[in-house]
Amino acid sequence: MKKVVAFVLLLILFCSSLTAQATSLDFGELFNSVYNSSSSAMPRSFHMPEEFSIVYEYVEEGKFKEVLMEKDKNDNYHYKDHEDEFLFVKEGRGYRIAIATMNGFVYKNKDKYDFDYIKELTSKFWKCAEPLEDYQMGTTTEEGSGNICGRKTNKFKVELGLGYNLNGLNVSMSDATFYEFDAETGICMASSKKDNISYLGMNLSDGDNSGFECISFETDRIVLPKVDS
Repeated sequence: MKKVVAFVLLLILFCSSLTAQATSLDFGELFNSVYNSSSSAMPRSFHMPEEFSIVYEYVEEGKFKEVLMEKDKNDNYHYKDHEDEFLFVKEGRGYRIAIATMNGFVYKNKDKYDFDYIKELTSKFWKCAEPLEDYQMGTTTEEGSGNICGRKTNKFKVELGLGYNLNGLNVSMSDATFYEFDAETGICMASSKKDNISYLGMNLSDGDNSGFECISFETDRIVLPKVDS
């Protein structure tokens, strides 16, 4: 809510000055300050290990929650979040879906589903692992390397900003998103955001809890639950 209010206030201040400054406002410069192509160094693809168990922690409605995705060497998947838990059992070219119950996992039906449908059911995980659409706009800078879950990461910042000089007064607003990608696979390991507004010499910075971080990353000897007979 703070972000929305701050942006609206800035927009009102900006628009109120347009009448007096209309002849000097360069809309090409304004547009270029908002859109910049992302750096070619930013990962555009990734690959999942042959087998893995990955857990992300994120915040939803003020509460910390977790999402788990696992895959074994037989191409079966296990997914769990705070609401749902599934097994996706490979059969031929598709997957059968088993649902967690009080008595273990039982098949939903006899139907088989393609992987696109599986990704829809497990979208909470994939929005963390592959947030590729989130940084198509903004100026990208490399921020060095880090380490998450014992794995080397490459850090990036993507900043989207609006700035202009209004009769000698510098007004600016920026929205920065920070990413850490696994150096080996390109999987996104963490993301966070920070806003900054500057007007009349005042600066307001605000980080939010909309991001996430990987808290477990295993790639060996993955054993999934079984479907009850």
